[in-house]
Amino acid sequence: MNTTPANQKTATIIPIAGGKGGVGKSLIAANLAIVLARLGHKTIGIDLDLGAANLHSCLGLSGGTPPGLARFLRSTDQAPLESYLARTPHRNLHLLAGDEGNPFLAQLNVAQQRRLVQQIRALPAEFVILDLGAGSSFSTLDFFRISQKGLLVTTPEITSLQNLMNFLKNLAFRVIEHSLPQDRSIHRKLQTLYTSPLEFKSDQPSLLQTLLNPLDPEITEKVLSSWQQFRPRLVFNRGLGPDDLSIIPELEKRLRDQLDLTIEFIGYIPEDLAVPNSLRQGRSLMSFASTSNAGQDMIRLARRVLRLWDQPIPDSARQLQQYTHRLYSESSSQ
Repeated sequence: MNTTPANQKTATIIPIAGGKGGVGKSLIAANLAIVLARLGHKTIGIDLDLGAANLHSCLGLSGGTPPGLARFLRSTDQAPLESYLARTPHRNLHLLAGDEGNPFLAQLNVAQQRRLVQQIRALPAEFVILDLGAGSSFSTLDFFRISQKGLLVTTPEITSLQNLMNFLKNLAFRVIEHSLPQDRSIHRKLQTLYTSPLEFKSDQPSLLQTLLNPLDPEITEKVLSSWQQFRPRLVFNRGLGPDDLSIIPELEKRLRDQLDLTIEFIGYIPEDLAVPNSLRQGRSLMSFASTSNAGQDMIRLARRVLRLWDQPIPDSARQLQQYTHRLYSESSSQ
């Protein structure tokens, strides 16, 4: 349907992004959707990795990419997005597939994007999981802005964290760009800042303040108010042990100092051979090895989402660090 009925609760939309490819974003999107569906929640997965769709593979669908997003965008009959959903092997879970290998989907025009966002918001589901593209294209940033509490996936390596920080930097400037009055000089400065890297280990001047300092204080207050509503949640993937999380204080400090941003930490998925083995078998991780270490932590992540998504997560860094230490201590004593 094109509008959400008054008695239908609005879906919780969870956009999932990563600063770079190869961090396991699609795998986490797929298996989070599966677990939420298994727990009895009507869930829809949408592949918005435009031009490089593979969510269907991570869900264990065979026989090629089902028709979905590309057909919706090309349609002229105004059929609702809901009519393009495909069934999956998982109860309570439907998929809006992307269009594998179609480069023409990579950049949507403003009208297409607006129509798609409007239709996503109206989908009849409890949870809508958006698997976004790697990197920081404007389309990816705009889809991530659908929610103020999107999910970010990173591995613990410095290179991955560097890309994560630059994604958040570009997200900040995209949010700010849409909050500012039209001004050619501000627009030029934004274009420069989009291409200015945010270093993980340096004391460079705050890029946010570089943009905001010359502005009228009233405009600055409005812009910061808009940006500070965002509170992304972070999942560490392919972890090797509790020491991975020793980087958290430095990450928090850099994001606070450079971007005036607080993030929350919601999950940790260990490196696990069950993950590549499930992909080789053409099956989802939860169907192939739900009792594996990675599978069990996916279940824990889904339960945290159900319990904590609509509220602040106080002291989230310490909670995740303590949980990870406890988990590895228990496994080493067995």
